[in-house]
Amino acid sequence: LQYALATLICMWWIRPFKVFSLGKNLKISLFNLLCIGNLAFLGVYMLLREFSERNTSSGVYTGLYLSINVLLFLIIPAGYIHLRNQFENKQTRRIDILHLLPSVLCLLGFVVPWIIYGQEFMSSPTAISLFKVFAYCTVGIYIVLMMKFLLKKNISFLNSTKKSRNADSLTTKKVEVPVEGEKQVLVGSVHLDKAQLARMDEQLKSFFLTQQPYLQQGYNLKQLAEDTTIPLHHLSAFINQYYHIHFNDFINEYRVQYCQVKIKNDEWRSKTLEAIAEESGFNNRNTFTAAFKKVTGFNPSDYLRMVKQKQIA
Repeated sequence: LQYALATLICMWWIRPFKVFSLGKNLKISLFNLLCIGNLAFLGVYMLLREFSERNTSSGVYTGLYLSINVLLFLIIPAGYIHLRNQFENKQTRRIDILHLLPSVLCLLGFVVPWIIYGQEFMSSPTAISLFKVFAYCTVGIYIVLMMKFLLKKNISFLNSTKKSRNADSLTTKKVEVPVEGEKQVLVGSVHLDKAQLARMDEQLKSFFLTQQPYLQQGYNLKQLAEDTTIPLHHLSAFINQYYHIHFNDFINEYRVQYCQVKIKNDEWRSKTLEAIAEESGFNNRNTFTAAFKKVTGFNPSDYLRMVKQKQIA
C-alpha cells in the first residue's frame, strides 16, 4: 500500500492528471480513480490472502492468491520503470527485461511447486516464511530504487553542500553565465536539460497545431498544463524562460496569426473585425487590438485596410 501510494504521488508530481466529466456537475480526477483502483486491488489481494489461509482444504483461493501475486510482481517493476522514464526522460530498453525477474521467481518458486505438491506446500511454515521474505525484499528493493533516482534528480541539496562551502570562502558571488545561444530553463533549483526542453517545445507546438486551444476564450495556463500533461510549474517556467514571453502574450500570438489568416482569406467581406476576433479566441476588443498591434505592429483596422489595398499579400 505504501509503495502504491508513493508511486501515485510521484506520478502526480511529474504531471497533473486529467479530470473526467461524469455528468454536468460531477467531475473526478484520474488520480482519484487510480487511488480507488489501487485500494480495490489491495482489498481483493488481502481477501484472497485471508481466504487462502482459512480454507486450507480447498486450493481455489490459494491459486487465485498466487496468481494475483504474479500480477503484483509485474505491476511493482512497471511502476518503477514508468517513473524512471518520466523523471529521467528515458525509454524502456532491452535490459529492462530483468524487471520481469520478480514475477518469474514468484511463478517458479511458489506457483509451480503449489501445482506439483498441492495445498500442503503453501500451508507449510517454510513456504510461508520464504514467501514473506521474497515479497518484502522485492518491494524494499524497488522502494530503494525509486528513492534513489528521486533524490538524484530532484533534491538539490545533495550537490549543494560542497558548492556552498566553496561559495562561503569567496569574497564575490560567482554567477554562472549560460553558453551563447543556448536556451536554459530553471525550475526551482533544477535545470531542465536539452532533451526535456526539445520534448516540451515539440509537444506544445504539436498540440497548438492540431488542437488549436487558443480558439477557446479564457483558455489559461492551468488548462494547458492539464491538456498537455506538463506540470504547471514546468510549463510556466518553460514559456517564460524558453520563449521569453508571458503566457497571455504566447497564446495571443497564435490568436493573432489565426486572425491574420481569416482576414487574408477575405472573411472580412462577410464578418466584422469583432466577429473575426471572437472566432480567433479574443473575448474583448481592447485585448484584441493591443495583442494585434503588439504582434504585427499595426492596428487591426489599419491591417485590414492594407489587405484591401493589396499592400499585404
